Amino acid sequence: MLISDKHQFIFVHVSKAAGSSIHRTLEPFANHNNKSKLNKVLSKTGLKRDYQSRYFAQHAYISEAMKYMPEEIFKSYFKFGFVRNPWDWIVSMYSFLQQNTSHRHNAKIRVMNFSEYVDFEISRNQRFQHSFLCDDAGELAVDFVGRFEQLSDDFNHICNQVNLEVELPHFNASKRKDYRDYYDTNTVDKVASHWHKDIALFKYSFE
Repeated sequence: MLISDKHQFIFVHVSKAAGSSIHRTLEPFANHNNKSKLNKVLSKTGLKRDYQSRYFAQHAYISEAMKYMPEEIFKSYFKFGFVRNPWDWIVSMYSFLQQNTSHRHNAKIRVMNFSEYVDFEISRNQRFQHSFLCDDAGELAVDFVGRFEQLSDDFNHICNQVNLEVELPHFNASKRKDYRDYYDTNTVDKVASHWHKDIALFKYSFE
């Protein structure tokens, strides 16, 4: 997550939805995020409550900003994040975890086929895009949800909203086939069932 008092924005970094590119582009305009071990511990335990000095993890949920920012400031800032077609998102995550040898799940995921990986994520019941962008009651808590599929246009809209003129490079692009090539009827239906809230909230379909 990035918070900027100067430009009055909150960027919620949804994993595998162009977040790394956006994070690196906007980080110079955001508040300094103290990444010292002490500050991380104090922040994790809730002892560091001032949002301007608190450590916010890269993939922190919007609900965390709601908890620690004064309500009037939180409401006045432009809050946004990007999402991705859930079927494509799962494939992107699978490809990333297989290629990233430093990730704690790499050894396990590297020997899985895609169907096994889908079952693995369903059993974990942890990865959902709406979790990043919704409050504790499950209601959308950001002002704008950009789409990976129209990244350039939506990022330009955000820049206009927060008075920035920057170009968006592309980082962490995974090398893989089209996401549809990974699926059969069974895995399509499993993703549709398990990630149904993401699909409904952000209005996606398999195609």
